[in-house]
Amino acid sequence: MFRHAGQRVDHHVGRPQPGDALFPDLEHPLWTVSALERDGRTAAMPELHGGQMLFSVAEFDSLYGRRRLADVDMDRPVWEIPGPRDAVVRWHEAGLITGPVLDAGCGAGSNALWLAGQGYGVTGFDGSASAVAQARSRAEAVGLTGIEFVQADAAALRLAGGYATVVDSALYHCLAEPARRAYLAGLRHACLPGARLLMICLSDALPRRLPGPFRITRDSLYETLPLEGWMIIGLRTGTITIGFTADLIRRAISAMGLPDLRDGDVEFTADGHALYPTWEVVAERRRV
Repeated sequence: MFRHAGQRVDHHVGRPQPGDALFPDLEHPLWTVSALERDGRTAAMPELHGGQMLFSVAEFDSLYGRRRLADVDMDRPVWEIPGPRDAVVRWHEAGLITGPVLDAGCGAGSNALWLAGQGYGVTGFDGSASAVAQARSRAEAVGLTGIEFVQADAAALRLAGGYATVVDSALYHCLAEPARRAYLAGLRHACLPGARLLMICLSDALPRRLPGPFRITRDSLYETLPLEGWMIIGLRTGTITIGFTADLIRRAISAMGLPDLRDGDVEFTADGHALYPTWEVVAERRRV
């Protein structure tokens, strides 16, 4: 069941409802496009590989700082949602998450906040200082303990270690291949033997001409993760809701100089937001 802001979800244990203290903004529209230029600053267009975008840390920070990126101005990054991703809730309900948890690429903290609310000790990291500041502010606003947020470079992790679970909700596909390997190696050093990596990444089922991060193939997952000490024990297809309406996709396509949207390129939810195809990965850190 796909859900959106203001719509109740299935009544499973731990799933957020509109008005919950952790996610008060669930009652508000999930994404809006503002006509304002905010402070007038405009970030450069990200590096393009067809429709695949490679953002710098500064460009990610521009999005979280609500500054314009090229000709598209948004109230929040299109991948941010008020509550946890459905896959994260499912992993929790299936008993796949054990603390302490590392939320990799935590953004504004939605997954980390929800996990801490379930009783896990959580550390979230992100390369964007603005994202980390927003996550800390949200945690302080609801008085959560057992949670911290730090700024860190995914491709050069220097974390204290001892994590039993890593949740990666849409970070891996933002990295080019060499950086992915460095990131996985950093996670391995930060995790206990036998730790789990639970990951959502964009799949190659999304046409490359559409705006989005790198598309990840099944073969590349099975090749890259084991090289850095992570054995895949589960892989399934899925989707994530993205804050692209058809109009916003067309505006992004125009700004990027890409071909126009075609019928069937992407599915949309009932309230008009894009569903991007993903891989949901469960992997374990080798014990030796």
